[in-house]
Amino acid sequence: MARKLKPKLDGIQVHDEWREYSYDANVAQKDTEQRVDHLWRAVFCLKSSDGSPKYMALPKVVKAGLILAQMNAESERSLSVNARVVTKERNFLGETTIVGLRTVKEAVRFHDPQHWRPQNVPTTKDMKVAVRSAHAMYLKRRGREG
Repeated sequence: MARKLKPKLDGIQVHDEWREYSYDANVAQKDTEQRVDHLWRAVFCLKSSDGSPKYMALPKVVKAGLILAQMNAESERSLSVNARVVTKERNFLGETTIVGLRTVKEAVRFHDPQHWRPQNVPTTKDMKVAVRSAHAMYLKRRGREG
């Protein structure tokens, strides 16, 4: 895996560090109920007897693996949201409309992260102006198309 994620790393060093990590008594005492990134950060902060970091190559591989997992989760989440936006009845929506719907969903999620209720989004003067101008642009575009 190290060669795939970080080709310039020394595979033997990574293998040796992984073996040392798996038998490390200090690591076995770590709380396994904590977030995975916090667990690994604690592992990477361990020092050898001379005060230098205990693991030099292993953090690079683990971080690359964690980033890869996060990137996949985010893209899967995005595809799932798109599937809920573009339903059978809405399959002829244009890209601009889909992006607009996604933007509205994200704004609602940002303003009310617990419940995702649109009525909890504050209505401001700027928002009203934006809605009016969007509607005017829609009418203008519709006039050109029809």
